[in-house]
Amino acid sequence: MRDKVIIYSHPRSGLHLLSLGLYAMTEHLDEKSEYKTIWGSKYLPSYVHYFTGITSKQADSKFDRHILLLRNFITLKTTKAKSRPYGLQLSGYARQIRRFDNIKSPKMVVYYEDLKEQDDLFFTIADFLDIKYNLKADFSKIRKYVHDMYELSGHQRSTKCIISELEKKETQQKMINETGLVLFEKYLARYNLKNREQQ
Repeated sequence: MRDKVIIYSHPRSGLHLLSLGLYAMTEHLDEKSEYKTIWGSKYLPSYVHYFTGITSKQADSKFDRHILLLRNFITLKTTKAKSRPYGLQLSGYARQIRRFDNIKSPKMVVYYEDLKEQDDLFFTIADFLDIKYNLKADFSKIRKYVHDMYELSGHQRSTKCIISELEKKETQQKMINETGLVLFEKYLARYNLKNREQQ
């Protein structure tokens, strides 16, 4: 899978959940394997944060399938961890959207919030990637497996801080300025503060 599929994401957006979750659904699952062996194996997709080091055209020619994994940018703004003292890297978040939008080959957008709540989404993603999986996958076990592997990897859980409503609105406007209004509405409308206020 590594040579054919790539995931673009911002740190703390569910990359481990998606990659290891897909792996745990397949016949290749080896629960005795160590994290470093699995994470570097051919059974997981390639990935890059912020869509750096590669252009849209290069990505198009190198990979057959592309996934943009997004998490609410306001949530990321409030997220902190010892290994990553910052929360949202706004320019990188916006860059991945702009470059992903220019990709011509098959692509799919996945939202972290859906991935957490909808087990069936994993089947949809696996079908898109054309990978074989266990139809009777036990997602309670899969999620536990992903959690355990994440802990063993040495990654640290993040903490949340509180930001003001003004800072949220300023962050959203900066995101719109970086992506442009058309791409913001295309990819991030679900996170629009105005839409949430009306719900």
